[in-house]
Amino acid sequence: MSSAVLRFPKSGIRDQVSATVGASLSEAIGDEPWRELRRQLIEIYGLEPEDIVYEQDKFMESVGLLLGRHPSVVLFPLVLAHLKAAFPEALQGAETIQDLPSRMEVVDPSLVVQRALMDRVASGDHVLALCDNLNMKEQVVRWFCRAAGEKGEMFVLITGNPYGASTTGTLDIRELADQAHRSSSFQLSVREVFFQGYEFSEIAAVETLQGLAEESQKKGFRGIRLVMDASDLMKYGEQEGVMRLEKALGVRLPFNAVFLCTYDIKQFTGKDDVRQELASHHSLLVIPEAGA
Repeated sequence: MSSAVLRFPKSGIRDQVSATVGASLSEAIGDEPWRELRRQLIEIYGLEPEDIVYEQDKFMESVGLLLGRHPSVVLFPLVLAHLKAAFPEALQGAETIQDLPSRMEVVDPSLVVQRALMDRVASGDHVLALCDNLNMKEQVVRWFCRAAGEKGEMFVLITGNPYGASTTGTLDIRELADQAHRSSSFQLSVREVFFQGYEFSEIAAVETLQGLAEESQKKGFRGIRLVMDASDLMKYGEQEGVMRLEKALGVRLPFNAVFLCTYDIKQFTGKDDVRQELASHHSLLVIPEAGA
């Protein structure tokens, strides 16, 4: 069975949208109020400025709660005007801010990836993200985490390196989960999930992962989303064990969960056979736009 493939774009369209929205709101309410509003949007709701396009309903509701309905009604036409100036071809004819998402999808394929990870994957799906930079990895996992919160699912991030020392690029649940969903989001180390004593054990790993899925049901969650950040496991010599685990999990998981595995695509340079085998154990593959 071949994996479905989605490409994560390298373009900085989201950054451009974010900068345009930020400049618009700063102009409308002032620099200091905008900085505080942005802080609250991130901390309380897990939203960035670009989410006025990419998570529009949630963004508009959240701004309305923070500022009141009337200020938000005044602000959004200014944002629309600035975005139309920044993307004249894509947004030509857009009359309201609600017109933005469908029109931006034409120029920003990251929307397709976001919707797949947040809305289209379902229990049993085994997803692979081969990332070429930290920004891609953080964005993919943040979408996954946000979807768990919105759907009433438990979220578990498994990360770190097997020797316990912190390394650059390690994900942190405190930076991924918004305030409202931190109580349903958990971070575990690779050692406590994938190791038995000092040895990587795919048998113990599958049992632990299945136990987490069963625990989520007992706690009343609607499901569970699991993330394995495997970059450090590969970096510190656990490739063989990781590949055994991926094979044991298979294209369809043997327990009720959605499982996302993230890797550094550079770790497969000159290892096309390993990469192809890894992809064969997943139902959905997300790769960089320039990736083969």
